[in-house]
Amino acid sequence: MATNHLVGFALADADSEGVWCFDVTQPDANGEYPVYYHQDDQEGRARYAEGGEWEDGTDPAPDFPTFAAWLGTVTVAFTASEPPSWFGELGSPGFHPDGVR
Repeated sequence: MATNHLVGFALADADSEGVWCFDVTQPDANGEYPVYYHQDDQEGRARYAEGGEWEDGTDPAPDFPTFAAWLGTVTVAFTASEPPSWFGELGSPGFHPDGVR
């Protein structure tokens, strides 16, 4: 299995285990890539290198259909007076300059 199809663009926690990624194998008609949240120990986000089938074919849907959808959601979440419930599931979303390698 491989996650070569996932190209990370934003860290989601200080340990660099959670990453927001584009799936560069699935552009839509406008060339926009869907966005997936991926953790190192998360199952189901990998594809088999030969053939491209999903490791867990039951839920290959992206978390967001486009970068614009992701950015809009994250912007609202970061500016909300009370963080949304899903923030806790992502570790510590935010700017983590020490986590960049």
